[in-house]
Amino acid sequence: MFANFKNSNLAYFIYTLLVAALGIGSLVFFWFMVTGFNVGVYSENTLVGSVYIGGLTEEEAIEKVNDRVNQWLASDRVLFQIGYQGYYYTFDRDLLVFDIQRSFSDIRDGTMNSLIVTYRGDNRNLVKNEILNATFMHDFNANTFYLDNAIDAVLVAASQMKTFSRQELHSYFVNAPAHRTTLNEINYIVPPTVTNHAAFYDRLLSVYPEGVITIEPFELYSVLSVFENTDISSSELSVFAGALLSLITPTHFNIFERSFNSAVDLQRYTMESYPYYGKNVRVNALTTPPIDFSFENNKNLTYFIEFDTITNNRLTMRLIGFEYVNRITVETFVVPIPYDTETTTKIEEVQPGQDGRIVTVHRKIYDIAGNLIFDSDIIFEFYPADKAVVYVGE
Repeated sequence: MFANFKNSNLAYFIYTLLVAALGIGSLVFFWFMVTGFNVGVYSENTLVGSVYIGGLTEEEAIEKVNDRVNQWLASDRVLFQIGYQGYYYTFDRDLLVFDIQRSFSDIRDGTMNSLIVTYRGDNRNLVKNEILNATFMHDFNANTFYLDNAIDAVLVAASQMKTFSRQELHSYFVNAPAHRTTLNEINYIVPPTVTNHAAFYDRLLSVYPEGVITIEPFELYSVLSVFENTDISSSELSVFAGALLSLITPTHFNIFERSFNSAVDLQRYTMESYPYYGKNVRVNALTTPPIDFSFENNKNLTYFIEFDTITNNRLTMRLIGFEYVNRITVETFVVPIPYDTETTTKIEEVQPGQDGRIVTVHRKIYDIAGNLIFDSDIIFEFYPADKAVVYVGE
């Protein structure tokens, strides 16, 4: 009878059912062994406000985030600022409110989540008024900037508990072009070494078709690098660089690399009439090493240099940017160097003497409170004297 049952369809069905049940049970057991212990905890790669909470329960995660928020608020290493041209208002982080419970109500597993951060009561308006009354806002008002957008950017950084956030107000101008102005304009005399002005101007346009040079924040501008693949001559490069030097002298830009020609062409000029004192630049790509002219924009601001067609032997340049908060002055000093006199018994050695020159350009920068913060020579030129030789007879 048992043998008949063993060979029946019913026995086969029961056997198959048992095998399937064991298989399903094994899968359930394996799943539980792999993931079952993680039920009720956050998966790996889950962060809240830059705090890693993978493998924690909600209660454990809230406690951890709350501790980190308190540490962040108390830390001296955290700096949140907003400002203009190097002057900054520092945010009081104690005015911020972190809603941790609400932040955990919409957690996305396995990704970065931001905390919900706001200002309590009227604290946001308090902060806005303090910013508007800051010294660097003297020439601006509440309608000049999208100030709420800047404050919102600070709150976003706080929601991720970053250690540093600095919002530059020039990025939040309501109408940035309206606040750009001509900071300096020069008319540089093109020397006779450059004869074809139209061709010179065309070579400049081959690199800057609109006649505008954009100087990016913290950019180191190199004349040779810009004109590396052009057929512009060394004489033309020297003129272009001299005009740039003349333009940026009364600014905060750093003169990085510069050479000059110490020999004055006395066939064209006298030492008194020489027009390039303090703006004499020599550039040559063919020497070893090459002679370059470069300068650095040391501000987090963009500037524009416009240049015009050469007219009446003048290359006109304009520096366009936001009005300086600091006051900048420059002064050029030209000091004669008396020539020496020697005697000779040979008439053919007689020559007149010529005084030399020492030229310095001195820059001073005063901060917004009138304090002198920069006081230094930025340009030095030396033009040696030519000795006089006087005939005294044999």
